[in-house]
Amino acid sequence: MREPRTINVALGRTAVRGLAMLGCVAGLFVTQAHAECAGADIIPTLSKTHPEIMAKVRAAADKIINTEAILWRVEKAGTQPSYLFGTMHISDKRITVMLKAAREAAAKARVVVLEIADMSAGAMMKAVMKVPQLMVYTDGGRLDGKLPAEEFARVNGLLAKAGVPKAMAAVMRPWMVSIMLAVPLCEQLRVAAGEVALDAQIGAAAKQKKIPVVGLETVASQLQSMAGVPDADQVSMLRVSLKFIAQREDLFETMIQAYLRRDLGIVLALSKGLAQIAGLKSSGFASFSRELIAKRNHKMFKNSQAVIDKGNAFVAIGAAHLIGKTGLVALYRKAGFTVTAVN
Repeated sequence: MREPRTINVALGRTAVRGLAMLGCVAGLFVTQAHAECAGADIIPTLSKTHPEIMAKVRAAADKIINTEAILWRVEKAGTQPSYLFGTMHISDKRITVMLKAAREAAAKARVVVLEIADMSAGAMMKAVMKVPQLMVYTDGGRLDGKLPAEEFARVNGLLAKAGVPKAMAAVMRPWMVSIMLAVPLCEQLRVAAGEVALDAQIGAAAKQKKIPVVGLETVASQLQSMAGVPDADQVSMLRVSLKFIAQREDLFETMIQAYLRRDLGIVLALSKGLAQIAGLKSSGFASFSRELIAKRNHKMFKNSQAVIDKGNAFVAIGAAHLIGKTGLVALYRKAGFTVTAVN
């Protein structure tokens, strides 16, 4: 039997790798050569092959408010303007080349605010090793008992290619597997080669200019949010991911294209459509949206108020946290601030 310390370290490394794929830290442990992503926006193709489903996806996306910009100016009388900037947690240069207005606002900010202040691998490893129960089943549950045998075999094979031991794959929680399978190899290799996500670049630039960097969340709180999605919905989301695993570069590119054209609602709306196209009854996305977006939005709003109240703050968080009725743009307007789209 492996020593507990060895198991914990292996778990920590696997979790850090998974969170790296989410964009929180620089990638580790991948040693293959650098590769370019070659995906294509999947929406035009799906619109031809599944027009009725995609029409509903488009209609749902159009109902989501505040999706037309990634940079917003937040103002109230008597203070300097602050900014909300929606990021993508990836290293693609089309994303990391920031808007001029965003670069200037960040460079002149009194304080820079990120989802997590310290995104170093060491800090991440230390945090995840304290809460293993959020990433793996410690209550006797097993992933191979929650998926059909054929689907688990596929998961096991995919995780094995990423260096995850078979014994660990069997007890990983579905949300963590979904994260590890969501980002294509090309992006993993870019990060492993030293290219960092937009959020990390913003934080590093601020520290270089001696601008304080603070976080709205902790690693533990993010893990708790992910683990807070009901198990059945985690499994549903994983099954949708498996159905489209061959198209993950395409889905990755679809997300990038939506961000670049400021069509931020389509990514959220697409999840339900993909489940329908895959022939699954549930996508699990409603729970995901509640736990990982809506609830966290309110916490981010509360935790960012103090710095926004003082003015000249640059708040850079995932773009999904800005949009919709529970997004920070709407919440700051509700609190009496003037929030204006910049770009």
